[in-house]
Amino acid sequence: MSCFENIFSLTNVGKHKILTVLGLKLKMRLRSAGPSKAIIYCEQLKHILDSCVDITQCKPATGNFRLLQQVRAKSLIWAVKIFEKNDIKYWLDCGTLLGAVRHKGFIPWDDDIDVAVAREDYLKVKNLLEKELEGTSITMEIGKGPRSNLLRIIEKDLSFYYVDFIPFDTSQGEYNAEELQEEVDKLKKEFFKKYPLRVTYKLDYDAAQTLPYLEDLYKKHKIKVEGQSDKYVFRGADSLSNQWQIDHHKYEYVFPLGKLEWEGVMMNVPNDWDKYLREIKNYGDYMQFPGLSATFNHAGPQMCKNPEFVKMLQEKDKFWDEMLTKLEVK
Repeated sequence: MSCFENIFSLTNVGKHKILTVLGLKLKMRLRSAGPSKAIIYCEQLKHILDSCVDITQCKPATGNFRLLQQVRAKSLIWAVKIFEKNDIKYWLDCGTLLGAVRHKGFIPWDDDIDVAVAREDYLKVKNLLEKELEGTSITMEIGKGPRSNLLRIIEKDLSFYYVDFIPFDTSQGEYNAEELQEEVDKLKKEFFKKYPLRVTYKLDYDAAQTLPYLEDLYKKHKIKVEGQSDKYVFRGADSLSNQWQIDHHKYEYVFPLGKLEWEGVMMNVPNDWDKYLREIKNYGDYMQFPGLSATFNHAGPQMCKNPEFVKMLQEKDKFWDEMLTKLEVK
């Protein structure tokens, strides 16, 4: 059983698709193959979930998909233990934060991890974790791996990643939220013109060398003004491709940081996580179910059908157990 079957499933029966939502079976004949078309046609059934099921009571993922979640969770728990010892300013972000709020862990159909890191600690994170991972098959990379220019815990052969770390900056200018959005949009075009992303999102430059230029752009666009107090916290312009929208939040929504449980461990979260989540693009009422198509956005369920991938997960599960044990011994 996949993680989705706790809520709904889609199966092929001859030339038809059978969509099962909470035990209700709908038979459809479609011209095109693949689950995405059926989900689009059945989007209106979302209200069944919203009216009949408390989303916070959804059963967790099961089987190999849960194993995938657990392996990635252990890698973050390991990193957080190092962060706590070294006063790294981090907090759960995006779907990982939503999972903490709603499920005290992974969203049942999600498989990636997003963690925000204050700019002043971003490269410290890379150096700290890289040192601990020395001599293993895993490393820290910025801008390597599929569709990313973020810092990642990743396999050295780029075959698999564990956690995305996202740099966040603060603004000290007089801009309101809309003006900040407009200025950062201008800024990131300048940034990516000088330091372009490739089609594969792999960088061909050292990300650390771009930071002085980024700071100059912040000052040029009056996003950072000496003598002004912190007003907004926003996703660093160097972590965005040209089609992504920036996330910005009032400083007091983020700091001082709070704590929530995630996968059995208390972790840092924004101070006002409710307002923080409601400001993230496309989240809306995050206590309702997403559109059914949203649960097909991740590749994890398909990867978990591959026996070789599952074998790798089993090995990495033991690896992260050993890494956690080493930290306890230290």
